[in-house]
Amino acid sequence: MADIVKPSKRLKGHATRGTFGKAALARVEDKYNVIKHLGAGANAEVYSATDLATNTTVALKIFSKKNMDERRKQQFWDEVKLTQRCSHDNILKVVGVHTDLHVLKKEGVLANYYIMALEFGGGGDLFSLIADGKVSGYFHAQRLAFQLLDALNALHQAGVVHRDLKPENILVDSTFGNIKVADFGYAKEVNIANKLNCTTDCGTRAYMAPEILARSKAYDGRKYDVWSSGVIIFLLFCGHPPLAEAKPGDWWFDRLRSLDHTSFWDAHLRKLKERPPEQAMNMINVMLTVAPGRRPLVPDVLEMPIMVCMSQLKQEAEMVACNMNMAMDVKQCPHSDMEVGTPDGILQFTADDDEDINFELLEGVELDDLSGITFHENDFKSLMPATPVDYCARSPKAEQQQAKAGAAATTAGKGQSFFNSFFSSDLFGTVA
Repeated sequence: MADIVKPSKRLKGHATRGTFGKAALARVEDKYNVIKHLGAGANAEVYSATDLATNTTVALKIFSKKNMDERRKQQFWDEVKLTQRCSHDNILKVVGVHTDLHVLKKEGVLANYYIMALEFGGGGDLFSLIADGKVSGYFHAQRLAFQLLDALNALHQAGVVHRDLKPENILVDSTFGNIKVADFGYAKEVNIANKLNCTTDCGTRAYMAPEILARSKAYDGRKYDVWSSGVIIFLLFCGHPPLAEAKPGDWWFDRLRSLDHTSFWDAHLRKLKERPPEQAMNMINVMLTVAPGRRPLVPDVLEMPIMVCMSQLKQEAEMVACNMNMAMDVKQCPHSDMEVGTPDGILQFTADDDEDINFELLEGVELDDLSGITFHENDFKSLMPATPVDYCARSPKAEQQQAKAGAAATTAGKGQSFFNSFFSSDLFGTVA
C-alpha cells in the first residue's frame, strides 16, 4: 500500500489584473458601445460591446497604447495574424483591428488604444462551464473534446502552435454546445517538419507539458498542445484536474510517468459518481504520455475510436446542412414532401402548418435519435458548425440522459467549491 501525497495546489483561474485596471469604458468613438468588463490579462482588458455598424455583440481586446513598445506592437500583430491564419468553426475569428481609435471613459477622459475586435461567445469560458457543473454528461464532454482536437488539428496543419491551451482560453457559445479556441498571445508559427520547433517556456503551469516544466532547450509545440488538451479533456470528463503539475514528486504525475494508469484512475474514480467511458480514459492516457517522443500528434488522437465516431457524426451533420436550402424550399408548400438523395440514403423533408420542418432518413445509414425530430428554420442555419448532439438534445432519450446527468451533477456538488475541492481535501487515503 502506497500513501497518496495530497497535491498542494488547486487548479484555479489564472486571469490577472491588466496593465490599466478595470477601466470604466463607455464608447469607442462611433464604432462600439461598451457593455461590460469581461476579464483581464497581463497586457490587455476584454470587454463586451455592441458593434454599431452591424448591431451585433463583439468582444473587444484592448491594449493601452502608452504601454505598446516595439516588442509588444509586434506581439499584437503576431496575435492578429495567427488568429486569422486558420478559418475553422471552433477557432475564434477576428472581426476588426484598430490602432488609432480613441476610447471615451465614463469619467470623460479620452485615451488611445490598440483594439482587437473578436467574435463574442455568449456563454462565458470553458473553465466556468466545468466549474459550474454545466457539462451535461459524457456525450457533451465527448463533443467538446472533439471540437477542441478538430480545431487544434487545423491549427497545426496551418503551421501554428498555441502553447497556452486552458479552459479560460476556450470560449463557449450561449447553447454551451460549441467552443471557440481563443487567445493566441503565446501562439507561434512553426515549421512542422522540424520536430523541435519551439524554445520559449510559456503558458500556464497547471497545463504545461513536463518538458516545458523541465526547461528543455527545445521542444515540439504540437506535442505541448496535445498534453494541454489532455488535461482539458480530463477536466471535461471528470470535473476535476488530473494532477497538480507535471513534475516528479507529484503523486499523480509519477503514476503517469511509471505507466501505472490503473492506480492513477482508481484514485480519481473514487471521487466520481460514474466511471468515464473506457475509450475516453484510454485517449487521455495516451495524450498524457510523459515522454514527448512517445506522445501522439493530434491526427493520431483523432484516429482513436471515441473521436472517429464524432467525426462521422460531424460529416452527417454537414450532409444535412448541404441540403438546407432544398429543405427551406419545402416551407413554400405546406404539407408537401421533398426527397433528397444522399450517399447515405434518402432524406425526406416535410413542412407543416406551424412552419416546422421534419426530416427522416428513409433508407441507408441509421441516424438513431435524428429521425422524426422537429426543427425550425434557425436550427438548420446552425447545423454546419455543430454536430448532431444539437438536435439529438431534442429527442426524449437525450433529454432523459441530460436530466440524469444534471441530477448527478447536483448530487456531486456544483460550482466552484466542488471544482477546487479536489486538491484541497483528503480524498483518498491509500491505493494498493
